[in-house]
Amino acid sequence: MDRIIGSTWNANTDTPHPNIISHDNSYDVTIIKLGQLNNYIAICDASYDKDSVDEFCQHETRENINFGVTGKRPGPAGGFLQLNDRSPHHTKVTQNPTSLKLAARSSGVAMPIVYFNNNMTVKTTSWGYKAIKMKRLNSAQKLEEAMELQCYRDILIAEAKSYVISIACIQGCGIPTRRQKKNFINLNRILNEPGSVSDALLRWMTSTGEMRNHQAVATHCDPNRSHEQEIYSVFRRDGCEKKNAYLYLPLENACLDMVCNEQVSICSLSLTPHVPDQTRNTHNFSRVHGPPP
Repeated sequence: MDRIIGSTWNANTDTPHPNIISHDNSYDVTIIKLGQLNNYIAICDASYDKDSVDEFCQHETRENINFGVTGKRPGPAGGFLQLNDRSPHHTKVTQNPTSLKLAARSSGVAMPIVYFNNNMTVKTTSWGYKAIKMKRLNSAQKLEEAMELQCYRDILIAEAKSYVISIACIQGCGIPTRRQKKNFINLNRILNEPGSVSDALLRWMTSTGEMRNHQAVATHCDPNRSHEQEIYSVFRRDGCEKKNAYLYLPLENACLDMVCNEQVSICSLSLTPHVPDQTRNTHNFSRVHGPPP
């Protein structure tokens, strides 16, 4: 199956949405509080090194996007397969009349199929979500790539500084965060270890994984309990025309406008549906990560 089944944004981005939200560079941070949900988006200039960004975009385009690298993203963002659709796990042995397809939790994210194999042993395997065009990095892989690529290290350190500034501004505005009393406990622990501040920021940023989305995902929320805040940035694909990236917020009927290669946003969107525009399929790619503060 080649398409995502889910709510995607197919609007023509050459015609701006009437309710565009963008960052004013005359201020350090632009903060958007979303309804009464204690969800928010903070946008700022990441102060990326231009040469590092250009080199990173070339690397990601050449090594991953051009090769059609895929990864699993269970949940609404990755879309879903209908029961009669073909899935990598829909082998003949799983399709017996006695096989059971079920949602293991009320959220429906974990969706196993229980079946008898050829030896009549009960087995389970996942079904329902397809691989999408993306690269997933766990924390070890992220650290390894950061050690190999100076340009990636520079980007992570710049984002760490933006992260700290944005969280400080969010709390200064009186917007509650779930970990408010324990914010930066992990960063403070790492800063007390031997090494430079830059080394500490890099260790902090590589203490969790990263998703690089090479296609426009479907409408979703981000209810990750261990990561209240996420760092969201968008980069231009090498060789493509530079276009701004948009993120539509259906409940707010507003559209976030981000400048590729320049801006970063710190988001808490656990209860706020959002969907990217179609330039993720053609002109840019997004990165999502966020170490526990």
